[in-house]
Amino acid sequence: MAQQEQFYREEDAQEILRLAARQQSGVDENGEPRISAVELERSASEIGISPEALRLAKEEHAHQRETDLLRQQFIRSNREGFQGHLLIYVLVNLFLAFLSLSKGQYWFLFSVFGWGIPIAIQAYHALRTSGPGFETAFQNWRDALNARPTDTTHDEMLRKYCDELALSGAFIKKVETIRWFREKTGLPLKDSVDVVDSFARRNPGYFIL
Repeated sequence: MAQQEQFYREEDAQEILRLAARQQSGVDENGEPRISAVELERSASEIGISPEALRLAKEEHAHQRETDLLRQQFIRSNREGFQGHLLIYVLVNLFLAFLSLSKGQYWFLFSVFGWGIPIAIQAYHALRTSGPGFETAFQNWRDALNARPTDTTHDEMLRKYCDELALSGAFIKKVETIRWFREKTGLPLKDSVDVVDSFARRNPGYFIL
């Protein structure tokens, strides 16, 4: 049975040809030239760069790209939060201004300026994209983003351990908990102490000693 001939719409055919030409020419969707991993290694070797140095440079570049993407996500999150608060601020104060002015009064200005100061501070934090304060806030946000799943897992382990000891009538000692946690997770002593101390601060009353 003969294979049925396939047809394309003119715009589809043009798009396919455009993509094929881009693939053959070795450029990306933005028209930037692309270099294969083999070509990159060959070029590095020609100028005297060792494979180990190239590997480290590629890891650093990947890490930097990840950081840049996270920084953009952080900025976008801050600005979306600010835009939501600004919209509420404008709508509420327009309503208050209407009520106030309809009675020939100006008490709505207390809300405009009193609420406006926190809005202005939030705008400053949301619109900035550099500086020590921005980098500190970004690092704190990133640390919280990365630590959240691990902290939850550790909390579940510690809570189960403490609950089992409490049910058996035994005293829950922090030193013994740190020893048990270190054996279970294989973490260094300092990290184990930090995790148990953090758990104790967030769950007061678990430890007797």
